Amino acid sequence: MLLDKTKLLKFNHEIKDIWIQNLTQEQRNEISIKPLFVKDKEELLKYKLEDIQKYLLENMKTVLKCNNENLSFMIFYILVGSLGIVIPEIKEAYSNVSFSFS
Repeated sequence: MLLDKTKLLKFNHEIKDIWIQNLTQEQRNEISIKPLFVKDKEELLKYKLEDIQKYLLENMKTVLKCNNENLSFMIFYILVGSLGIVIPEIKEAYSNVSFSFS
């Protein structure tokens, strides 16, 4: 499934927001010492579609390598929740997942 630039920017906004609001700085550091999901819409607007895809996929790949089981569950919800906002089929497939975070 190919997401256009508008949907990728929306996904980036959602995952960045959910990432910051639902994980402490300590938890984010445990997942990666490199800051993740830090680019904003204005910065990504300057990128080509392929570069936005690469940026998001690299960040997602990093979080998926997390070995902490408790954090892995939260990462699952962050990824599925964020993707569900831009891909209706994911929201439908994971109807038991809350798509509103706080």
